[in-house]
Amino acid sequence: MRFTWRALVLAPVFVPLLYCALLAVAVDGRPLPIGSFLVLFVPAAVFSYGVTIFLFLPTLLILSRITRPTTLLAWVAPPLPPFPGRGCDDPG
Repeated sequence: MRFTWRALVLAPVFVPLLYCALLAVAVDGRPLPIGSFLVLFVPAAVFSYGVTIFLFLPTLLILSRITRPTTLLAWVAPPLPPFPGRGCDDPG
């Protein structure tokens, strides 16, 4: 997996954007609640970027120094469900 600056800029903004858009429409009820959206989005984006830069990236750096990236993938992959037709045993 490659590191890209575009991914670092776009990844933290997706969840606050979606959450604030839905919340602004649900709470305000107006057709274009831009003011409510901005009031909710700015602090959420600041928090999201702060967590990404000051918590997530240093944690990844420390983990990459301790172990190989394939080991990190092995920690994440087991909880994922198996892909259909990918060698799964069928008990039936």
